[in-house]
Amino acid sequence: MLTLATKLGVERRLNVRVRYPNNVRVCRLPEVEFEGHALKVQNISIGGCAVLDPVEYLGPSVGHELTLSLKWSTVAEGVRARVVSRVDHRRHIQFLNLSNNRQTQLVKSMAYGVRALSMVKHAHASERGPAMDAVELWSSAHHDSLIVETDVHRLAQLFVNGDQYVIYREAWPKRSKGEKCSRLEFEQLILFLANIPLPSPAVMGLLALLEQQIILSGGGEP
Repeated sequence: MLTLATKLGVERRLNVRVRYPNNVRVCRLPEVEFEGHALKVQNISIGGCAVLDPVEYLGPSVGHELTLSLKWSTVAEGVRARVVSRVDHRRHIQFLNLSNNRQTQLVKSMAYGVRALSMVKHAHASERGPAMDAVELWSSAHHDSLIVETDVHRLAQLFVNGDQYVIYREAWPKRSKGEKCSRLEFEQLILFLANIPLPSPAVMGLLALLEQQIILSGGGEP
């Protein structure tokens, strides 16, 4: 993951972190539990995570070791961890023995989030005049881009890792040739949007809409 982050030019720290979406619990990232209690994860890396713990399931102090459960859709693994700092309800946790297999799985799960960390906004409709159909244009030096549109039905187009996706106001997202995205692709689009730095209101609104769409869809495609 550090190799990908370095290639994309987005992180200086040892272990790149990605943010969890607001309202989608997994998006192929693991849920984190302690003694059966689900913790709200803010971000994660192969080295650790930041969680919110207002009830203090993890205790009030720092420096102690504990065992967390990292749960993917089909597998769970106990991980020894250490609480290394706290700020109000937020706990920063270091993983002590995350297995190589789970590190590899986590790296794959984080990939779209890492790609989004290099995105920047470089145009707004007001800067190009009334003839411009896009509300905002975002891009990275690595050919990922986001076009937020003003179309009645079509909200945005995303170009990520060589693939094109079209996002609609009231329909499941589609690939460029018109076929529906898989649920995995839908979740990865959400993870990508959730990790765009300094998101505009338009990007945050787009993310909220997609989160709502996938929640209402239940366990599968509509």
